[in-house]
Amino acid sequence: MSNQAIQVSIDPTLLSEIDRHCQGRRRGRSAFIRQAVRTCLDLERSRQIDGAYRRGYGGRADEIWNEMAPLLEGQRWPAE
Repeated sequence: MSNQAIQVSIDPTLLSEIDRHCQGRRRGRSAFIRQAVRTCLDLERSRQIDGAYRRGYGGRADEIWNEMAPLLEGQRWPAE
């Protein structure tokens, strides 16, 4: 898939930081910004998933513990 060029306004100070980060590395601004956007989107997706788990299991700690305790008990290291 080919990349599509876009125009983005960036604060000059932030652009200088990006340029300093990219200096001496084998990637330029575009690659850095693509990775930053991917990281941001991945983090947001992870937060959405975490929120879904919290909503799904929230307030059920005792119920879940009672269900899992016997399984966890069986996984202890044997006494020497």
